Amino acid sequence: MSNLRFFLNTLLILTLSQTVMANCDFATDLLFYAYHLHRQGGDAAQQKLLFNKSLRLFPNRPQVHNTLASILKKQGKYSEAIYHYEQALELRPKFFEAWYGLGETYYKQERFPLSLEAHLHACQTIKDS
Repeated sequence: MSNLRFFLNTLLILTLSQTVMANCDFATDLLFYAYHLHRQGGDAAQQKLLFNKSLRLFPNRPQVHNTLASILKKQGKYSEAIYHYEQALELRPKFFEAWYGLGETYYKQERFPLSLEAHLHACQTIKDS
């Protein structure tokens, strides 16, 4: 745990002095570490922190929005999850996983017409590919 704190603190300090190109590399490193935590079943709060930091540096990554939405959905933060699913879909309209996740989130909220619409979009993206 202390190694993780050291790693996170080091990453946060380095962001203050990096150029735009270095920020891109840094954002990629943050994503790599966040995905590693996600695959290992690591702390969701730390994953969320890393994904959010990466999105602040480069907000136009649909996969990051989608993964963050998935984490938020699992935490029961449906409104936040919907926001990130929608961001992913703005950036990549035929993103099956985002449409499906959005449909599942609406379903959990018992917003069935919206759930059905999102699931239909998911089906259409498969049909079109």
